[in-house]
Amino acid sequence: MDYEHWYISMTKLHKKKPNLMAWRESILERYDIKDLYVFADYSHPNLQVEIPRIREVTNMVIETKNNTSRYEKDYTDFIILDHIYQHAVSDKDVDCFIIFTGDGHFSSVVNFIRQKCGKEVGVFAVRFAASSILKSAASWFVELPEEEKKPDPDMPYMDLVLAYLKDREKKKEYPAMTLPEICRYVAKYAQVEEDKLKQAVNKLITLGYAKRVEKITHDSKLVSIIEPDWEKMKKDDFWDDELFDETEETKK
Repeated sequence: MDYEHWYISMTKLHKKKPNLMAWRESILERYDIKDLYVFADYSHPNLQVEIPRIREVTNMVIETKNNTSRYEKDYTDFIILDHIYQHAVSDKDVDCFIIFTGDGHFSSVVNFIRQKCGKEVGVFAVRFAASSILKSAASWFVELPEEEKKPDPDMPYMDLVLAYLKDREKKKEYPAMTLPEICRYVAKYAQVEEDKLKQAVNKLITLGYAKRVEKITHDSKLVSIIEPDWEKMKKDDFWDDELFDETEETKK
């Protein structure tokens, strides 16, 4: 991975930071990862602070700093290309190479791996920062961020439900609530239909961001409560409770 390409292009063109965890998970859905190398000149402050995030997905963090007085992006490319060629020749048991870069210089190594080594080569690149030659050379090609899907009509109602549940937790109120209780309270303060909220909660459950849990109440009744999975939401960039906390602090 050319992390300079991903980080710099993503932040400049799309005002977003790379989501390394989600990217790795998308690859694991199709392949077993043998090695994951992340190359960059980490002497640059913005890239240096990214190292802890990168280490969450791999320890193979490769420094490409050029010790001459001037910065040359091609120096990083040279190191990556040398690394890829060596592995293409030596790793006989690897069926697919995945490269993250948008640079057209890499089309030659992609063609080499496909034609001379008989291997599959997938390429990831940042949208609007990828060479058309590189695209055509790859076995398959994915641009990030992917094209935005149509807004989910249930999302505003899911936001209301999640904000309400998070607010209860912040106030240290008893967070366990049944589906009818959640819909009734949120509908009252937000002035929306309960049916819309019920549909939103059910979608959260379907997506795996909440679950029903059987619980015994203080008066010995068995009830089904709704438990949100905040960690999964944050990991998937679905709903970040920290962003919610920051918004609430701003209002104070």
